[in-house]
Amino acid sequence: MNQEELLLRLNNSPIKFHVELMKLHLREFKSFIQSSEEFIRQEMLTKGMNMQIDYMKEVNIIKYINEQLIKKYYGLQPLNDNEKINLIHLEEMMPSEPFIEAYLSFRKNSSVKKRYESILAYEKNGFIQPTFALNSKGYIYTSKPALTLPQNHLERYFDCDSFKFESLEKAMKAIENAKVDTEIITILMATVYYKNEKYKYEKEKRRQAILSLINKECDFMPLEDYYDEFTLSDLGCIRDYNF
Repeated sequence: MNQEELLLRLNNSPIKFHVELMKLHLREFKSFIQSSEEFIRQEMLTKGMNMQIDYMKEVNIIKYINEQLIKKYYGLQPLNDNEKINLIHLEEMMPSEPFIEAYLSFRKNSSVKKRYESILAYEKNGFIQPTFALNSKGYIYTSKPALTLPQNHLERYFDCDSFKFESLEKAMKAIENAKVDTEIITILMATVYYKNEKYKYEKEKRRQAILSLINKECDFMPLEDYYDEFTLSDLGCIRDYNF
C-alpha cells in the first residue's frame, strides 16, 4: 500500500464516533465558559467599569488588567492594547490571579468548543467523513472537519486505542502487518487509531470498575443533571483527560 492508496482508503472510510459523548462534553465547555464570563463580568462591575460595553473583548480585558491588576505586581509593564493577548505571557505575569485564571479558562474552553462544534457540524448518522491529504512534511491531516483534538480525546470519541509512529511509512507498515482481530479506524499525522480484542477487554474492565464504585457509593449523585442522558454502557469510554 502506497500513500495514494492509503488516502483513497481514508477518503472513502467514514469514521464512526461517539456523538452523544462529544455533545455531553461540549455542554461542559459551555458551562465553563459561562462561569468564566460571569466571574469576569462581576469583577468588572465591582470596579465600576461600564457594563454596556462588550466586556469580553480583548481591548476591555486589557483595560481592566492595566487599570486594576498591574499595580498589584511590582515591576510589571502595562499590556499593549494594540496587540493580541499572549496567553502564555499573561499566565506567567500573574500566576494564581483569579481574574487571569477566569480569562484563561474562557479562552481555552472557547477554543476547544469551536473545534467540537466544527466536528459535530459534519456529523451524519453518527459518522464523519473528513477530507484526508498529505502536508508538506509527509504527514496526514484532515479538513471538513479538521480533526485537531488531542490524541486522547480522539481515542475517546472514536472508541479505540492509538499508537503514534515516528513516520507515516512506519504507520503504513504497521497497518499492513496488523493482526486479523485489529480494526483500523483511521490515521492522523502518523498516529494509527485502531480497535482490537485487547482494547474491548480493557474497556469492559473500566466499565465494571466504575459500576462497582457507583454501587458502593449509596449517596452517589451526578454532578450535573445532563449526565442522566449518559448510559452505563458508555462508561467504559471514559478516561482521565486534561485540556
